[in-house]
Amino acid sequence: MTEVQDDNPNPDFTKEVKKKKKTRFTYMIKLDYMFEEVQIFRMEVYDCDDKKHLNDLSKHDFIGLAEFVMGDLMTAKGQKLAIKLKGRDGKVVTHKSQQVPIIIRCEEIKNNNDEYRIKLSAKDLPKMDWFGKADPFLQWYRKAEDGGWMSVHKSEVIKNTYTPRWQEMYIPVRRLNNGDMKRPILIRCLDWNKKAEPAIIGEAETTLAALLESKELPLFRRDKKGDLKPDHKYGVLIIESQNLKKKYSFLEYITGGMEVNLIVAIDFTGSNGDPKDVKSLHYMGPPVAFSFF
Repeated sequence: MTEVQDDNPNPDFTKEVKKKKKTRFTYMIKLDYMFEEVQIFRMEVYDCDDKKHLNDLSKHDFIGLAEFVMGDLMTAKGQKLAIKLKGRDGKVVTHKSQQVPIIIRCEEIKNNNDEYRIKLSAKDLPKMDWFGKADPFLQWYRKAEDGGWMSVHKSEVIKNTYTPRWQEMYIPVRRLNNGDMKRPILIRCLDWNKKAEPAIIGEAETTLAALLESKELPLFRRDKKGDLKPDHKYGVLIIESQNLKKKYSFLEYITGGMEVNLIVAIDFTGSNGDPKDVKSLHYMGPPVAFSFF
């Protein structure tokens, strides 16, 4: 189950919600692809009406569903599928006479446990609302195999300010760029709206390799062709601190020469009884036949 995107008809889902109100950031659902098996997946989309009962789907409005075979997704161009949502009656869901698609991407996960940590603030953000200041937050994307952008991380919202300072972000490298230091990354600064889709303040496109050498990132907006226009800045992201933390796997420790000692202890206390007694918890005699009724 994903998170709920409030009042947004074009959501980029970034989180995965767990029970008991515990959440973790993710850009994907991890699974084992079995090429010799037919793995059929079904996704259902709902309009949330009661956040207190997220797991009770009967309390939400059903929008549509989509089914696909994992093998079709793996072999699709760019490993991307755009599937039309259908109602329970099998009819295609439409909005303003247009068919509604759900876009699904996949990618093989590389063995990389490194973690990127960064603390950002911003300055000179433009005025976004008639009343009050901006409510900025950051959404991170990585370049997908099909050339589109895949959402990988979302910061908290800092309300009513033009100079936000976000908490330090911890992003696994395999989520951010799947281990490719030169893979394009997009950082989008958005203005949160209570009852509307977030408005774009500005964007910065970079790579992790370039980001580690940077101290500031100017924010720009795109023209009608979709290209960033560097002629006018819409604020600046300030990198207060950042580092790339190497996290080794257990196998890397072993191949690096680490030795492991295993000690096993068995508690033979007197209260457990004589090991020769079949009733003892530590009975050491010949096998005993039991009858069950």
